Amino acid sequence: MAGTDWGYAVAGDLSLTGKGADGLQEIKQLDMAFARFPFALKSSLLVSVIVVVSLWSLVAHEVLLAWAGALWAVMLVRNAFVRRYLRIADKTRISSGKWKAGLTLGAAAGGLCWGATGFCFSLAPLDPPFMMSVFVIAGVSAFASVELAPVARAAIAFILAAVIPSVLLLMMSGERIHIFMGMIGLVYLGFLLLLQRQMYRMAFASLSASMQNLELSASVKERDQRMLRFFASAPGFFYTATLHPDGRTSMPFASVGIGELLGISGDEVADNIRPLMDISHPEDIARFLKARNESLHTHSPFRLEFRINHALKGERWIELRSLPQSGPDGCTSWHGFMHDITERKRMEEELIGREYESRTLIENSPDNISRYTRDGRRVFVNPAFGAMVEGGVEALLGRKPSEFPGGANATAYEAKIAEVYATGESAEFELRWPGRDGREICSHVRLIAERDSRGEVVTVLAVGRDITDIHSYRQKIHQMAFYDTLTSLPNRFSFNERLKQMLAEASWHGQQAVVMLLDLDRFKAINDTMGHPAGDELLREAAVRLTDCVRADDMVARLGGDEFAILLPEMPPGTDLGKIAGKILDAFRTPFALEGKEVFVSASIGIAVYPDDSSNADDLIKHADSAMYLAKRSGRNNFRFYSKELTVLASERFALESELRRAVERNELELYFQPKVWLADGALIGSEALLRWNHPQRGLVPPDQFIDIAEDSGLIVEIGEWVLREACAIAHDWNAPAMPLHKVAINLSARQFQSGDLVNTVNQILEETNCLPEWIELEITESMLLDEHGEVLEILNRFQALGIAIAIDDFGTGYSALSYLARYPINTLKIDRVFVSSIAVDPHRSELVKAIISIAHSLGQFVVAEGVDTPEQAVYLREAGCQIAQGYLYSKPMPREAFQSLLSSFSKAADLERTGKWRKHLSFLKH
Repeated sequence: MAGTDWGYAVAGDLSLTGKGADGLQEIKQLDMAFARFPFALKSSLLVSVIVVVSLWSLVAHEVLLAWAGALWAVMLVRNAFVRRYLRIADKTRISSGKWKAGLTLGAAAGGLCWGATGFCFSLAPLDPPFMMSVFVIAGVSAFASVELAPVARAAIAFILAAVIPSVLLLMMSGERIHIFMGMIGLVYLGFLLLLQRQMYRMAFASLSASMQNLELSASVKERDQRMLRFFASAPGFFYTATLHPDGRTSMPFASVGIGELLGISGDEVADNIRPLMDISHPEDIARFLKARNESLHTHSPFRLEFRINHALKGERWIELRSLPQSGPDGCTSWHGFMHDITERKRMEEELIGREYESRTLIENSPDNISRYTRDGRRVFVNPAFGAMVEGGVEALLGRKPSEFPGGANATAYEAKIAEVYATGESAEFELRWPGRDGREICSHVRLIAERDSRGEVVTVLAVGRDITDIHSYRQKIHQMAFYDTLTSLPNRFSFNERLKQMLAEASWHGQQAVVMLLDLDRFKAINDTMGHPAGDELLREAAVRLTDCVRADDMVARLGGDEFAILLPEMPPGTDLGKIAGKILDAFRTPFALEGKEVFVSASIGIAVYPDDSSNADDLIKHADSAMYLAKRSGRNNFRFYSKELTVLASERFALESELRRAVERNELELYFQPKVWLADGALIGSEALLRWNHPQRGLVPPDQFIDIAEDSGLIVEIGEWVLREACAIAHDWNAPAMPLHKVAINLSARQFQSGDLVNTVNQILEETNCLPEWIELEITESMLLDEHGEVLEILNRFQALGIAIAIDDFGTGYSALSYLARYPINTLKIDRVFVSSIAVDPHRSELVKAIISIAHSLGQFVVAEGVDTPEQAVYLREAGCQIAQGYLYSKPMPREAFQSLLSSFSKAADLERTGKWRKHLSFLKH
């Protein structure tokens, strides 16, 4: 029993605890000692009974029973101790030192019990009881040295405890015979110790041999179990197949997996593999025999993939692998294994299908796909990529992007490929390269690192998608975001960014920088009359001329409308900026060809200098803008430098604009009227309504200070509608029944023609004020006749149909040709005061006035002379045939109340009405 337990302990220790060999030997020694204890216990009890019986008549009964009781008690305690040890199942986890100490203590106690017999049973050393106890002690000690031999200290403890008391008793008696016997006892003690030593060596040698055998047995058993586990867990089965000289093939060994794999047992093929051949696919048997014979003759590995018809699973693919070995009697054996590869074959077929699909997709993909080696050369190119370059796939393989097809950023592309090799991370890149037709192609390329089984990057796959259209669209978006779509000049955003950069560089280098703002003079009139296409063409041509006037590093930008800006960086001190501005103005002296007509357009330029005028970008723009408006107010077609006084003027203009926006609602606007006189008899036949602004703090604001502001801000539309309503209401009052006809002339702005339905607005106002159409006359500027789209003509025709007279104001100062006078429904021509003021002293002007009057008469139109300030001018005009005059000779513009008192002084107008002369003139106009 002890040997079996120890064997399990060794196996458990080797496999579980890893306890050292010394620990295992100590446990084995305890096992051997405790395994013999039952025999020793029984022997001790038997001997003690014999001793008690033998000495019952010679020794006091109490002493015998006390001695036997003590001996039995010690033996029973030791028996409990031993039994407890033997009940411990896991001997590998006990503390051998504790159990050895207990065994030694028990052995010493038992030895003392036996050694006490010499004191308990003898009256004299040579008495029979004493002699009997000596022999019993000698025998028991010899027996203990043998039984306790595996644990040396326990045996020595028993021997010393049993023998020493008797030897001491003999030595202490003092008699020679007793001392001699004591000496013999000592010799016997030495003999027992030598015997114990020899027995210990024999037990230890036996123990070592037993351990080695057990270790070897456990190792063999573990190896066998491991092999069995391998066989059981293998996906197929291991086998040995033998080809006999008679041609028969047997399979003497087949592991347990054969039944699962082939559906047959090992016994069925032990003598002949015919059952295996029967379930094999007929087409594969010939390949099987061919491969086996080749392995047989060449002594090479036997490998084959074949099909079987499994009884339960149907057709399965089996892979066979084995090595041949020549055996006795001409036999050849193959040792190997078979396993099911049906799933692998299915996956291979699936992979083949996927590979075919992938190859088809790659070959037919519109994306360009390529593979690059570490040195950046292509090793694969799909047909789509090859079709995009001259020379096809062959021209691309083996070459770097920079070698072919090249391109603007091919070198950077190669660097990106190298980066993917270095980091192993995927990357994206936009590659621009020349295609087959020379057109630049932009591809969005995704670079993917391809790794081998060790995880190292071996190639880089590049998948490029043609984004040329997207790239072009992005460029257009960028162009739209940073450049003016009409002129292709930088826009306001680009201008602001470049201005900040220019000022930073000028500050760093301590240089001057210049900001110029330029505005085309009277551009609105051209744009409104000739149409937006003509205005756009003018802006494009102006952009070209401005760009030609500056250096390559300078910037010309369009800020919006007809406003341009010029940045002049790195201007050395003392540079003649006036010369540069003059060069720009000279560029506009050449007429612009717009829709087959020559149009003269000038420009006004404002100049601000960094750092003299300001170091702030926004301030420089404001200062240049102020200087530009000063140039416009100074007669246009010139330039002005910024001065601090301009800031005051700009603030004044801004304040005026803000206050003008509320002038209507606050009733600060009013109409003044200047009379129109019939030159033939001096009758008052009408008046011109002139707008005035009666500011509560500023007083009467002249028109030249706020009309331009109203035009630029768009307020002129709202103000013009107020003027129409107010003038029509007054015309209604002045044309009451029994009163002579009084026409009120009302000026219209070009902005009013563009905003909303002007005819419906006028018609609605006429209805609201109960004003008849023949009581008013609408005045337009000559430049409005340049309208090429017929919109102005259509509106004027509708006015004519309503019975409203149309007058051309300031005739002779605009751009119109005489042919427009016959084309448009014009009733009156107003000769500008520029011509009237010098007719008495300038023959050329006087002849021009006569020509205008003659043309108007031939077209059936009235002629009104503006600015008649002297009687000489009135006489000349009357003799030249001019019908109507207007000027300071008759009256300055005056408020409504003052003008009403003026009406009574012109009584002749009433006489003219009564005689029908005025009606006769009206009839003339209608025809």
